[in-house]
Amino acid sequence: MPAASQAASWALSMEGFYGDMSFASDQNASAVELRRTDDARRSVFGRVERTRKFDQSATGGGMGVAFPIALPRSAVAFSVSGAPNQDIVPLSIVDTSFIHDPAGWLETVMRYRFAHYAISNIHLISPTIIWMPRPWLQGSAAYYWTLTDFLGGATVPNHSVSTRWLVRPVRWAHPWAAYTRSEESFEAGAGATREFSAHHYLAGVQMPLSPRWELHPSFEYERRSNKQILRTGAMSVTLRW
Repeated sequence: MPAASQAASWALSMEGFYGDMSFASDQNASAVELRRTDDARRSVFGRVERTRKFDQSATGGGMGVAFPIALPRSAVAFSVSGAPNQDIVPLSIVDTSFIHDPAGWLETVMRYRFAHYAISNIHLISPTIIWMPRPWLQGSAAYYWTLTDFLGGATVPNHSVSTRWLVRPVRWAHPWAAYTRSEESFEAGAGATREFSAHHYLAGVQMPLSPRWELHPSFEYERRSNKQILRTGAMSVTLRW
């Protein structure tokens, strides 16, 4: 996490994904995000997105900031977002993180997220360690503890873990792979609240084609304990100036 300042820059990202679900009609989503960065730890962004899932649509947006604090090599990030009048994504989200990089090669993140759905409130606490032993290698490990509070019903705790590794063999291609073992209390918009666990296998490649343009294709395969299968392909295009 560099401390030196640099000139302000802008980034416009356009994202899209398509998901094939074995138990329902296909899902898709698109988003546009505009971010202004003053230095490596101070930024502000705005975002709009649209999701279609379970034959329902949700349109929402959000904004956030990140900035350094008095503690050396530390920063905080805060964002709010929401999508009204629907059941498939959170109606509102508050997300905050504390980031600390004491050595330049080992970054720690502590995150809290509150998501309000039509049928529940979900609290998430997630510590993450990001390890950068070489300029061309980066790995991370995260633990997720969630508490799902069903409105007028039960409260259910869940635990999940994930890891992600990225390499930079050449300037224009940075492939990565990740794995997540998750526990879920419900599937938003599916009309059921039965718990399930899932294995997520992910891979992608960050492609900085030039100082201005970057492509980022990725793919995810999710296998659930209830025999459901999800396959998702995603693509983002980022323009910087």
